[in-house]
Amino acid sequence: MLTMSDRQRYKFPVTTSQIQSIVSIEKPNDIDIPATDRKEEFFCNFIQQVNIWLKWFDKFVDIFQHITEWLKTRKLQRAEQLLGDIHTVKTDSMITVIKIKEIIQDIINLLKSFKNLHRLCHLFNCTESFENIDSGTLTDQNQWKSYIDELKRCHTNNTFIVKATTIHEHLHPITARRVVHWSLACEKLECNISIEYQSTTSPINRHILFSKDKVPLDKRVLRGIFTTQQRGDLIITIDNQKGLASRTIWYQIKTMLFSTCHLFDGIFSMLRQQYFEQSIDNIKDTDLSDLIDKVFSFIDRLLNGNITLRDMNCLKTVFHDKNINVRDEVKILFANRSIVNDKRETTINTRQGQNDQDIEQVCEWLRTYQYYSHINVIIDCVKKFDIILKNNENDESIDNLQEMTINENYSLKQISETYKDLYQRFQKLTNHHLQLIKTISECSHVIQTMKKFDVYSTEGLRRFLELRDNLTTQFQLQERNNMILNSLIISYALCEPFVRQVENLEEFVDNLAKLSNIDESSLEHVKSK
Repeated sequence: MLTMSDRQRYKFPVTTSQIQSIVSIEKPNDIDIPATDRKEEFFCNFIQQVNIWLKWFDKFVDIFQHITEWLKTRKLQRAEQLLGDIHTVKTDSMITVIKIKEIIQDIINLLKSFKNLHRLCHLFNCTESFENIDSGTLTDQNQWKSYIDELKRCHTNNTFIVKATTIHEHLHPITARRVVHWSLACEKLECNISIEYQSTTSPINRHILFSKDKVPLDKRVLRGIFTTQQRGDLIITIDNQKGLASRTIWYQIKTMLFSTCHLFDGIFSMLRQQYFEQSIDNIKDTDLSDLIDKVFSFIDRLLNGNITLRDMNCLKTVFHDKNINVRDEVKILFANRSIVNDKRETTINTRQGQNDQDIEQVCEWLRTYQYYSHINVIIDCVKKFDIILKNNENDESIDNLQEMTINENYSLKQISETYKDLYQRFQKLTNHHLQLIKTISECSHVIQTMKKFDVYSTEGLRRFLELRDNLTTQFQLQERNNMILNSLIISYALCEPFVRQVENLEEFVDNLAKLSNIDESSLEHVKSK
């Protein structure tokens, strides 16, 4: 039986309505076992109630661990200590439920002053422990051969064989807080296949991503996407018990960290600098809470277009230095704003059409500002590599761009109309194109080498293709050498617009825009040269 002092110890932590809403599982009751003479019955009821507590605690820690990490990096008082306590909860098998309760209560006490905690959790992708975004889609038949050829050339280890009349289970480890893109195909014959994700931190969390018999993996590629907060294993199971022939499976698993909202980070850093200057002291929870409120207020005014360009001045560096996908970030910020007052679903359903229009409009404002932030690097690049033919008209056009200054008294919503010409001249360029211009400018030796060997002339192209074909044959089944060759091929394509001389700036932009498959990893190929 529990004594009076025991009943105080076994009271569930005092939480807040906001935190309870975020955790989104029913708050457990205090542990209170009715009097009974049967010890077995007492302990059975006690363990049952403790397990209910632990389920809530696990969900709480999964959500707020990353928030606590972020607060630690922002110098919040006591955040570092509590982050260490969270690590203890997750790794110390001897920790008592009372100790876990005390740690949870300390974290709740730290967080309860943050009025925008719900928005913060949503922004950092903390609220869903697992999401099966695409459970499995078969591609067109014309992609199957190129998929397997690419894996054979560059990822020779991404394969396994399932013998006849057997079941084969292939495990691939996944680290925490990842977006996972998986795909697979078979050289011959259709397959009975099951794909699951098993969390290593919570063994009962086994998610079935895809399960189907007679999948035509010998003709099409199967692709899927999921996100996970917890580390675990992606499990590919091929059931070949009734098959009289072996199956050779080729697969690819790409993982990415959850995306960072650069606009939020940039606005936070800008306002922190304004209010705390260069202070290295820890910040009180109330002060940091007020700062976060100001950040979200700034974001809301930005989405409404009511912010002045003077207020945005410090963000120019963020737009220049970070590879900001404006559309993705604006959609995140709109969705984030919509959860205010716990009306997310209502807001999304009733205003979806209007939201789409608003997102398009804000994207145009911010992309115009993004182009403005990159004007100097674009012009420096054009001049450094002598890309545009010299004549009076081109010189005047470049000079006009270089001398452009934005009136800081204008609001953001005025920028796309006032500087419409700027947007129209560069609207074909994505954030990746702008990053490519920066990267090429920083790696000018690559362009000089391409020019020196004249690789884009008719004769130079013939030599390059001949070299590529010879090395492709020579490097069969040599994964490392194939990766180097693949990097060279990608770099060749990315550098071409910076080597060819064109009539005007518009033609240079058109040539850049033809490079449609650029991403962060593409730029690394140029940097490595």
